Amino acid sequence: MLTVLVQFAATVTGLSATIFRPKVDSTYALACGQTTGSRATFFGGKGVVKRRRKLKDDLDRGRSIADLVGRVYAGDVYIDDTTPLGAPGPRVKTHTTFGYATQVCILDNEGRVANFIAAHDVGRAVNPDLCRGQIEGAIHMGLGYALTEELPCEDGMPVTFSLRELGVLRARDMPAVEVISSRIRSPRGPSAPRAWARSGWFPPRPPSRPPSRRSTACVATPCR
Repeated sequence: MLTVLVQFAATVTGLSATIFRPKVDSTYALACGQTTGSRATFFGGKGVVKRRRKLKDDLDRGRSIADLVGRVYAGDVYIDDTTPLGAPGPRVKTHTTFGYATQVCILDNEGRVANFIAAHDVGRAVNPDLCRGQIEGAIHMGLGYALTEELPCEDGMPVTFSLRELGVLRARDMPAVEVISSRIRSPRGPSAPRAWARSGWFPPRPPSRPPSRRSTACVATPCR
C-alpha cells in the first residue's frame, strides 16, 4: 500500500520516488475507520493526487525540498455517491467504483487442474507486478477452498492450527496461472485505477469445483 502511494506521489509531482518516505502515522485524527487494500488505494491515492497541486505550486515558486521540511499537505477525500443496503428507491449503488473478473479453469485428461486463466478489469494497474501477484495469490486461495482445504472442528474449536494439515494447496501443486489485466482507465480512480480486492478468489471456486466432483483425481484428496 505504501509503495503504491509513493508511486502516486512521484507521478503527480514529477519528483523521484526516492524522495518519499511513507509511514503509518496516527497523529492526525480522522473521522472514519481504518481501511486497507483496494479502498486504501482508491481513497489514499485520491488524497495524494488532491494535494499534489499545493506541493507543486511551492516547488514551482523555487522552493527546494529542504525548504518545505515540516510542512503538512493534507488531502481530504469525501465520497457520498453510495447508498446503504436496503435503501428505498430505484438507484442503488453499494460501492463507488467496481472491478470485474472472468476466470477459466482448464483440466487435463485426468481431470486435474492444468492451468488457470484470469482476466481482470482493474482499471489502470498502478503497480502491475503487485497486481498480478495479488491475483495469483487469490486464485491459490480460491482453488484451495474449492478442492483441498478442510477446517475440522470439535466443540467449536479447530482440531489443528497447522496450515499444512488444513489442506492449503502446496506450491508444487499450484497450476500455471495466466493473468490478463485490462488497461481500461477508470475516470473515478486516482491515476485511473479501480478498486479491486476480492474478485480474485471468488471466481476460482465455481469453475474448478464442478469438474472436480466428476473426477476421482481430486475428490476429497489433497493434491500431491
